[in-house]
Amino acid sequence: MVENIYKLQGQRSSHSPQLVHKTKYRAIMQYRKVLFVCLANASRSIMAESLLNMVVNNTASYEKRIKACSAGVDSDWEGKQVTEETRRVLSERGMDIGGRKCRHIDKELMDWADIVLTMENKHKQYILNHFPDDHDKVFLIGEFVGEGSEVADPYQHGMDAYRRCADQLTRLITLILERIN
Repeated sequence: MVENIYKLQGQRSSHSPQLVHKTKYRAIMQYRKVLFVCLANASRSIMAESLLNMVVNNTASYEKRIKACSAGVDSDWEGKQVTEETRRVLSERGMDIGGRKCRHIDKELMDWADIVLTMENKHKQYILNHFPDDHDKVFLIGEFVGEGSEVADPYQHGMDAYRRCADQLTRLITLILERIN
């Protein structure tokens, strides 16, 4: 078992992770409800939600103990359709998200989540500004797995950008599941 875990230093301003002994943050290994957040919930976060849930549902060792959900920080997208490119790239990977619509982040979703993983720093800052009491469970997705990377928005950049995004998310989800399982 990994003897140390990453815990962000100074949730509001630091971008560099600080190594902290696991006993102090034992709860980090108990994450079971993951909320992915991007701008609109039309591409990245819904892909991450779908990819994580697919892996968990198809892997016996997870025993369906981990669940993902997603939302966006831009309320203008609430109720709008997920992008066609998102549907297509998920379909290519064997997933059907049906009539899924964009969802705006709210207190109910924040209360539901054990951990909130954002695609970009600006999404993280939005959440910290609107839900300051939840600062200890909000991470940039790359920071959570020991990288500093953001996930670029594929919106209006064509199918290749969506496929690259899904590939990056697949790799990050593998690291997330290793960390929380």
